[in-house]
Amino acid sequence: MKYIAVCQDDVLHGFLVAQAHRGEQIRFLVTSGKARERMAEAGLDVHKVSLAGRTWLAVAEPEAGDVFIFYLHDDRQVQRLVELVTELEPECSVIPILHSHLVYDLPESPRVRPIYTHDLFSEHGTQILHLQTTRNRVQAIRDHFADKERVLVLLHDDPDPDGIAAGLALRALLGRTARTCPMASYKPVTRPENLEMLERLAIDIVPMEEIDLSRYPAIATVDVQPAYFGDRHNKVDLVIDHHPELKGYQASFREIHTSYGSSSTMMTEFLRAAEVEITQRLATALFYAVKTDTQFLQGTHHHADLDSFFYLYARANRRAISQMERAQLPAADLDRIGRALLARRLVGDVLFVHLGPVQRDDVITQFADICLRFEGVAWVFCSGVLDKNLVVAIRNVGYLKNAGAVAAKAFGDVGNAGGRRTMAKAVIPFTALRDVLGSLGEAKLRGFIEERVLADSETLRSSS
Repeated sequence: MKYIAVCQDDVLHGFLVAQAHRGEQIRFLVTSGKARERMAEAGLDVHKVSLAGRTWLAVAEPEAGDVFIFYLHDDRQVQRLVELVTELEPECSVIPILHSHLVYDLPESPRVRPIYTHDLFSEHGTQILHLQTTRNRVQAIRDHFADKERVLVLLHDDPDPDGIAAGLALRALLGRTARTCPMASYKPVTRPENLEMLERLAIDIVPMEEIDLSRYPAIATVDVQPAYFGDRHNKVDLVIDHHPELKGYQASFREIHTSYGSSSTMMTEFLRAAEVEITQRLATALFYAVKTDTQFLQGTHHHADLDSFFYLYARANRRAISQMERAQLPAADLDRIGRALLARRLVGDVLFVHLGPVQRDDVITQFADICLRFEGVAWVFCSGVLDKNLVVAIRNVGYLKNAGAVAAKAFGDVGNAGGRRTMAKAVIPFTALRDVLGSLGEAKLRGFIEERVLADSETLRSSS
C-alpha cells in the first residue's frame, strides 16, 4: 500500500511524512515545478504533472489498496479528480482535503472520506489524517473479502498470543465466524500459557493437514509472511505483520508495520477505525498479546502500542489473563535447570547457560527470561537440545542493542536465526552442526555458542 498525494505545492508533505512514519511509501504528484525541486532535494518520491486530463494517473501507478490524498486550491477540481479516481481505480481509497463545508457532489462510497483544512491544520491534524487513512485501508480490505465464501487465516508454527489474537481480530473485522474463517497452522501450539489461552478463550486452531486449500478462495497470513512457509503460499490476499518485510511472494494487501510492537496493536487500530465491537473475549486476547509481545511495554514502543494497551486494559478480563500467565515448567526439567545454573558462565555482562536436552521449547525461553533478571547481566544466551536441534534463546536489556541482529550474525549461516530488539532465537539443526563441529558433546555445543557470540563483542554493545 502507498499514499498518492496530489497537490499544487509542498504544504502538505510534512503531514504526510509524519503519517507515514511506519514505512509506507508516499508518491507526491505536484503541479509546481519549484515545489518538485524542493521536495526532490529532500529525497522524496515526487513528480511534476498536469491535472488537466488523465495522464497523471499513469505517473501515480496506482494499485489496489492505495490511498489517494487530494489537496488543491480549488475544491471543484478536487471533486472532478475524486470522480475520476473512483471510476478508473475502484479498489483505491480517496481522501479529499476540502477548504469549504459547502455540499459537493462527491461519489457516495465508504472509500471516499473528506477532511477539512481547519481540522487538518489543527493540533490533532496528523491523528485525524491517520484515522481517515486507516479507515480507508480497512474498508478496502473488507471489500476485498466480502464476496469470498471462505477465508483461511494462516498463523506461523506453534502460534503465540500475538498471532492468535490478531487472527481472532481479523475474523471479527471481516464479520466472519470460525466456520467461514478458521485459523490454522502447520505445527500446533505447545507452550503451556498459550494452550491455556486457547482453552480459557475457547479458540480453535485447525491443523493444516485438515485444511483443504481448494475450499478457500482467500488466504490471509497473520503475524507472519508467506516467505516463512517456503514456496507453499507464494500468493495470498492479505499479510498482517510487524516483523521486517520479506520478499518472494505476492499479496493483494500488505499491512506490514515494523515500528509497531505487535500485530495485535495494528488489529486493534483497525477494529476501532472500522467501529467494530471489541468484545471482552477479544479484548482479553488482544491485551494479552500486546502485553507479551511488547514485554509489558518495556523499551521503546510506538504510541499505538501504548494507546492499544490502555484501551484494551479497560475491556479485558484480567483474571483470565492472570490464569494464562501461570505457565508451569515440567518437573522433569528441574534438575537440568539446577545443573545449568551451577555450570553457568558469565563473560562481562553476557551470561551463557546450557540446559542440555529438554522436553519442551518453552523451557529454554522461559529460563532465558528468568536469567535476564540476575544482577550484572545485560545479555542472556540460554541454550538447549530439542528434536535434534540446538535451540538458543537470546535476551537483552534493550539499551541500543538488537538481539535479532546478533542472532542472525552469530548463527544465521548454520540455522534459522532472528528476532526483535530485546528477544531473539536461533534453531540450528544437528546436521549443520556436525559439518562444523564433528562431535556434538555438551562441551562442544557450549564452546560453539560462546565462540560465535564473543567473536565480535562490539556487536553486543552497539548493534541497533
